[in-house]
Amino acid sequence: MELNKVIDRILWREWDPLGVYNEADFMDDEYEAYVPGIVAMLEEGKDATHIADHLAAVAREFMDLADLEPDMRVAGLLVKSGLCDKRSDGPFR
Repeated sequence: MELNKVIDRILWREWDPLGVYNEADFMDDEYEAYVPGIVAMLEEGKDATHIADHLAAVAREFMDLADLEPDMRVAGLLVKSGLCDKRSDGPFR
């Protein structure tokens, strides 16, 4: 699976600060606009802390969710997806 799709799926199913995810629905494009920024951060080798802070800033600035704390669990999943993508035998190639 392509890295962008994997990241989009993680944002949709795991991050979902707006609470719009519904297992019965097909994947929505609600968070698709944030995927390129995360891909760039992964390509730059940013760690989970940076990515968690980025996601919290996105939620504050673009979704008006001032109280959202950085989500290290989701950031860890995103970092792991980026590392898997770099391996030629990884599941995202």
